[in-house]
Amino acid sequence: MDNKEIKAAARTIKKRLKEKHLWIETRSRGEDVHILVGKRDGAGNKVHIVIDGKTAEIRVEDNQTAPEELIKSIESTLTLNDGRVVRFSRELLELKKRPWEDDVAGFSAHIVQIGGFGSRVVTKTAWLLTEHGYLNADKFISVGFTSGGDMIVGATRGFMIVSLNSPSGNTIGDAGMPHSCVLFLEDKLKNEIVITCKSTD
Repeated sequence: MDNKEIKAAARTIKKRLKEKHLWIETRSRGEDVHILVGKRDGAGNKVHIVIDGKTAEIRVEDNQTAPEELIKSIESTLTLNDGRVVRFSRELLELKKRPWEDDVAGFSAHIVQIGGFGSRVVTKTAWLLTEHGYLNADKFISVGFTSGGDMIVGATRGFMIVSLNSPSGNTIGDAGMPHSCVLFLEDKLKNEIVITCKSTD
């Protein structure tokens, strides 16, 4: 083995997975990925698949076990810049749709603290700005409390607060704006805040 082969071998990264009747191994060499699949019978026969890192071509090495003996199908995925995933094989080309909530451009939310000062009981509701539809509030709003007992309300990552008000007449601290604010709680049944948020993308 010459120096070039030694360096290439040193750059090989191997991972092996053992199942009941099969073993599966991946080897990353430079830009290419080699996938080896064999039976756990000691015979040494295996399927050898190569994914070319430059062309994205998937090829099967001819001098090995025929792939149909061990493998039902070969699939690949592409991840687009917007996060969507395209899955494809010889039989299939499929675009995996992102959850519709991932495309929300803006929303409003109503957060209510119940029980007055000292209580941690909170309800929150969020809805779209462009059409009538409710959102999973936990995905878009974070709620916490300061050491002094006041309520911190924030927009989750990717959104900023553009307007806010308190239907219950509480004072609102804006030190964390545009990402969060503090609702100063009072000793009354409900302390409320309504925020409107827009995407930062």
